[in-house]
Formats: sequence, C-alpha cells, structure tokens
Amino acid sequence: MNHLDAFLLLASRARGEPAPAVDVSADVLRRIRAMGPRRDVELPLLVFSGVSLLAATIVVAVAVSLWAPLADPLAGLFRPCFVVMQ
Repeated sequence: MNHLDAFLLLASRARGEPAPAVDVSADVLRRIRAMGPRRDVELPLLVFSGVSLLAATIVVAVAVSLWAPLADPLAGLFRPCFVVMQ
C-alpha cells in the first residue's frame, strides 16, 4: 500500500465520522466583557496635543497679521498720504 492509498483510506474513514461541534462565541463574548473599556490617556500625548494647539494658534495669529497687507497691496502705497492728511 502506497501513501496515496493510505491517505484515501483515512479520508474514507473520516467521511463516516461526524464533525465536532465548535462554538467559541460564548467564550469570546465573555472575554470581551471581562476586558471592559479602555480609559487610560497617556500624559505625553496630552501634553503634545496642548503644545500643538498653542503653536497652531500662534501661527494663525501671525498669518492673519501678515496676510492683511497682501489683501490690499495699494494700502501700503497710500498709507503715507493718509498720515499726512490727518
């Protein structure tokens, strides 16, 4: 008997046996409920977020002050005239 015949014999015997019932859903749900929610916030991440927010606020303030003359390029040209008229 060669290996193929032995394999076919084992396969035919296995076809006659019932498949085992595997139900892991109850175990999985029990483990999920046992874990509970994750509520820890890492302090370095919180500090980094605050520093990033502060830096973004400063950048926006500087950008707005630098953008104002670009919005009206002739205002810089006529500013001395307005100063003299006052």
